[in-house]
Amino acid sequence: MGYLELLLFKKMIDYQKITENIIDWDYRISHKHNGKGGEIITLILKYLSFCGKETIWVCLISFFLLIWYEPIYFSYIGMTFAFGILIIVPIKKKVNRIRPFKSSKKIEALEKEPTSGSFPSWHSYNVCSQALMISFLSDSYSLAIILIILAILISYSRIQLGVHFATDVVMGGIIGILGFIITYTVLGPFIYEIITIFEKLITFQIAYRTINPLFTENIGYIIICIFIYSLIITPRLFDYIKDNLLKK
Repeated sequence: MGYLELLLFKKMIDYQKITENIIDWDYRISHKHNGKGGEIITLILKYLSFCGKETIWVCLISFFLLIWYEPIYFSYIGMTFAFGILIIVPIKKKVNRIRPFKSSKKIEALEKEPTSGSFPSWHSYNVCSQALMISFLSDSYSLAIILIILAILISYSRIQLGVHFATDVVMGGIIGILGFIITYTVLGPFIYEIITIFEKLITFQIAYRTINPLFTENIGYIIICIFIYSLIITPRLFDYIKDNLLKK
């Protein structure tokens, strides 16, 4: 065996050892923290974890478009969410990592069992990227602190609930930071500029940063808003009823 072959073989062994150490660390973290704190903490984290779902963010994006028109928030928060879909979903399908509760009998899923791949965490992407985005847009230190604490708790909840490994959560957060940077510097301003151009073509008066007058005066517009929010919320509501009420 030549020097290059020996060097390559050594690197392969080192890579395999590092991978095994990471996997071992993942399982040790999951075994230690799954259900940690008891039923009350688990219940709190379960409800906090819901904030990482797409339902919350689609509702918020729709709010800044339909009810309280704020084109900057709509553009930046909306593109942060869209960037996550374009990056996280393909990685999940490609990696297709088994969830912790499926790969170890010692780990229990303490919420509805997800069906998608485990790596990376969609929840941690959402909360990390949006916490940073809203903090920068609002320019409020107190709000930033609250949102960052919530992002940490929600990311941790994925491990505690047994549905993600620690590396899933860490990578979701890293991609979330990347998504925030790209959206804040490139995608958000681009979409906002397009919206600004479109606004100049509109003949009627636009109400900025206030309740949309149509929402209080036009029954047809109210029905449209209710219909849109029903499409967003109803699937999650049915899931909740099926998983929590019907089982009882």
